[in-house]
Amino acid sequence: MKTSARHFQAGLAHFKAGDFEASIPEFREALDHEPQFPEARHNLGLAYTNLGRFEEALSQYQALLRLKPDNAEYHSSLGSALLNLGDTEAARAKFLEALALAPNLPAANYGYGNILRHQGSLDAARHYQIALRFQPEFVDAHLNLGLVFLRLKDYDTAIAQFRECLRLQPDYDKPHFNLGTAFRRQKQWAEAIAEYEIYLAANPASSETHFYLGVCWLKEQQWKQAEYHNREAIRLKPDYGDAYCNLGVALGKTGRGKAAIDAYQEAIRLDPEDSLTRNNLAARLESSGQMKRAEEECRAIFALKPDDVRAHYNLGNLCRKQGRLEEAQAEYETVLQADPNHFGACFNLGATCEGRGAIEWAVIYGRRAVALNPDSIKAHNNLGRYLCRRKDWTEAIHELREVVRLAPGDAEVHSILGSALVMDGQFSIGFRELRQALCLRPWHLSLWQRVWFAILYRCLFSVQKKLRGGQ
Repeated sequence: MKTSARHFQAGLAHFKAGDFEASIPEFREALDHEPQFPEARHNLGLAYTNLGRFEEALSQYQALLRLKPDNAEYHSSLGSALLNLGDTEAARAKFLEALALAPNLPAANYGYGNILRHQGSLDAARHYQIALRFQPEFVDAHLNLGLVFLRLKDYDTAIAQFRECLRLQPDYDKPHFNLGTAFRRQKQWAEAIAEYEIYLAANPASSETHFYLGVCWLKEQQWKQAEYHNREAIRLKPDYGDAYCNLGVALGKTGRGKAAIDAYQEAIRLDPEDSLTRNNLAARLESSGQMKRAEEECRAIFALKPDDVRAHYNLGNLCRKQGRLEEAQAEYETVLQADPNHFGACFNLGATCEGRGAIEWAVIYGRRAVALNPDSIKAHNNLGRYLCRRKDWTEAIHELREVVRLAPGDAEVHSILGSALVMDGQFSIGFRELRQALCLRPWHLSLWQRVWFAILYRCLFSVQKKLRGGQ
């Protein structure tokens, strides 16, 4: 065996074992003995590429193309080096030259697919699929094809690609992160958490993974875990505004309102135009009784986004709590113009109209709220109350029965239903509901008041009936 061939084989053994550093002296030695040895030069370029030494790889590929200008693989390798160096246009030209010479070359299709994917072109998928047709075990082609399907929201196909990556290379960490993203976008929080945790074990300094774990734990209403991961994201990336925002949510849910406000303010300091965080801060200030500051935050959002639906909703809530019912009504109506299916605005607008004595409008918005959320106990309860005020007993009884079905242990609802039945003349059933209310809360004053009113009404009804009979 020639000396150059012996060194090339030794370099190739190191290369295949993943020891790229050790392969370089052997390939160089082979080239010293045989400068026109293209396989040795190409593998030397690939070793430099795998080590991130792209300038050195570039010079090897350029030398190769001077020897063999019609070699598609060498054009493709040069394209990869140029792409890694940030020269996208030169890389594109080289990949296209490679594809003109060999349309099915997997590396060229993969490289050109990467350029298209980063430019937002869905044609990237076709090039990845060509690469996989001729090299089915091309792991990164499966990975990037999965990313295209992820962008297309074809989550099942994306997941299949990421799982294929893991079948081919079980210790590859990137597919776990991408699986976590696919599951998160499908709101499969537990599955997303499991995949992110695997990725985090291999990449403990990933602030992004901590952040997304925090998002998933928030959705699972596990506030302590959400707090931990958002704090870790911030520790690793101190200017992580979104993590401060989500930390504020977690802190607020565990009763630490002041700390939540501090977290939101830090997020806003990092990004003063973050309307989501400003809305969270406004809601938190309102719940802590800081009405003036809450209103200032809403007004600050309007300066950034005059049509911000959530800010109008928050301001409506703020005005309603302060008894500024006309202003509250205007804000809720603005919300419904932008989003006619906004349950909260319909629900609160009904209560606002009731407060202003506009019972007919309260009924209209109460019905809309029930239609938008048929399982809402509060919506059925409020509509039942509005209908009672309108003395529409039949429909009121229907709504209140629905509340009893959804919340059978609510004494207040049993008592209101009982009163409505009595007023409708259904005395036997009505008093049965009132007795049920007293069984649930025997010492509640308002329940006894309803019972005594019902008894008085029954007596008056009997007297009137006798008087009519005497006539």
